[in-house]
Amino acid sequence: MTQNKRAWEEVSRSWPEIILLKDINQLEGFPYSRGYFRNLCTGHQADAFLRENLFRVGKFPAMRKQPLAAWLEKRTRM
Repeated sequence: MTQNKRAWEEVSRSWPEIILLKDINQLEGFPYSRGYFRNLCTGHQADAFLRENLFRVGKFPAMRKQPLAAWLEKRTRM
């Protein structure tokens, strides 16, 4: 297990299992703004990994914690 993976697992422990994109800026330790991250998920040039892990809870786009932490591990360095 890499140090970066351990770091993101530690940060994401306090996150809920299902994360609504509208509440993403309330996550402790999340490195991106809500608008920027929503654009990465649903925008014209969205990240394919994020788009395939996106689903809806009512009318709100949402994502599970595990794929989000895995994506952050690959995208960032701690």
